[in-house]
Amino acid sequence: MDDEVYVRGIDKVKCSSCGASMTFAPDVGALKCEHCGRIEEVLDKSFAEEKDFFAVVDGWDGEACAYKCDSCYAVTVFPKGEIAGKCPFCGASNVLSLQDMAGVKPNAVVPFALTRDEAKVYYKKWIRKRLYAPRKLKKDFVADNVNGIYVPCWTYDTKTYSSYVGRFGEYYYVTVGSGKNRRTVRRTRWYTVSGKCDEAFDDIVVESGEKITQSQLESVMPFSTGRAVKYDAKYLSGFLAERYTLGVRECYELAKNFMERVIKNNIVSRYRPDVIDYLNVNTTYADVTYKYVLLPVWLCSFKYKGKEYGFLVNGETGKTKGKAPVSWLKVLLTVLGTIAVVGTIVYLL
Repeated sequence: MDDEVYVRGIDKVKCSSCGASMTFAPDVGALKCEHCGRIEEVLDKSFAEEKDFFAVVDGWDGEACAYKCDSCYAVTVFPKGEIAGKCPFCGASNVLSLQDMAGVKPNAVVPFALTRDEAKVYYKKWIRKRLYAPRKLKKDFVADNVNGIYVPCWTYDTKTYSSYVGRFGEYYYVTVGSGKNRRTVRRTRWYTVSGKCDEAFDDIVVESGEKITQSQLESVMPFSTGRAVKYDAKYLSGFLAERYTLGVRECYELAKNFMERVIKNNIVSRYRPDVIDYLNVNTTYADVTYKYVLLPVWLCSFKYKGKEYGFLVNGETGKTKGKAPVSWLKVLLTVLGTIAVVGTIVYLL
């Protein structure tokens, strides 16, 4: 495949056969012409490398523009020169061009492996398992908006060396008093702990956008970040990417908070105390590396009886999380059924 087909600064990737636009097709893992169907492999599929946390990072070099929605204020990344149609988060068409992209350019991407239609199928399977979802919705579900979004995340690797000291306690029980005043009371036997705890963390994922929260992303994890490929704008062809709002250093602090909780939990699990008076941990972080990785998520929504419901589908594995309408008739029947069963048991007793 001729490298000259992909010239920096062109609006879209062009087909070398007919000149029409090409988009990344998850089902074949390659670029596909929207007109003639020609398949062209992405040039570089090698794994992304970790970057030194303290090293200087590169910019976008004019590859993309940021667009801001005037309704929900989401900032989305579009390829350079591409016209923004509508906001992928709220559907509004009034998106405004901000500027050429500034800041850190991604160095890794987990490409979409599921197509739009496959994402719909996964949610249909998910909603059919919801006990109280309306029967008609389970049967006739159709998603109104399905948008492929690359979610901006930082991942961190590091080795930690911790020393700790604490005061733990375990419960024991004694009998006191006599006669009618005889009773069992709980007491605590305190003991001091100290030592070292070394850990190695790999690909701690911190979501850095605005519209999808950390907890929402975690609900459809994991992603194979360890096998993320080197960033190439061609993977974004036909998709959108949210721009990060929290930088690499800000998210590192969030990652450290998570790692500190893990370290403390691991220390506590060594002793299994009943109660903790205090636990002081001093941690040193070494060999800190990061990736700025884009993770694939299908952002979907539908309306039911005038109310909008949203859901996410992991664009790599199909893991689904969202909200579904509740059939209050089903809830009522369940409650009445439970009351009837309890009443029958009481009557028989």
